[in-house]
Amino acid sequence: MKRAAAGDTSSRYWRNYISLFFDLDVRRLLYGSEERDQGTVSAFAADMSGHGGDPDQMQQVCCDMRAAYIHGVSDCFPNAEISFDRFHIMKIGNHAVDQVRREEAKTTDVC
Repeated sequence: MKRAAAGDTSSRYWRNYISLFFDLDVRRLLYGSEERDQGTVSAFAADMSGHGGDPDQMQQVCCDMRAAYIHGVSDCFPNAEISFDRFHIMKIGNHAVDQVRREEAKTTDVC
């Protein structure tokens, strides 16, 4: 495996989260956890090693912008390039555009 994706989702009412790790090359779930911290990435790397994988061979990991994922990937997959998922990039961009619109609306006179 050379490319993986990491992310989390809520399992119930936005309070209980699960982290999921996927193999992007064969599009299958590799690992899941009820945690979403840096240790979760370490646990995934250990699980991967336990199943014959080599964390040093990982070339790319796509994840959201959680600091825990970024630090975990940097520590556990030293040769992997980190990319961020489109959903979170678009969310940040849309939020910035909304902020600018709000500020402009405050200073613009309307007839």
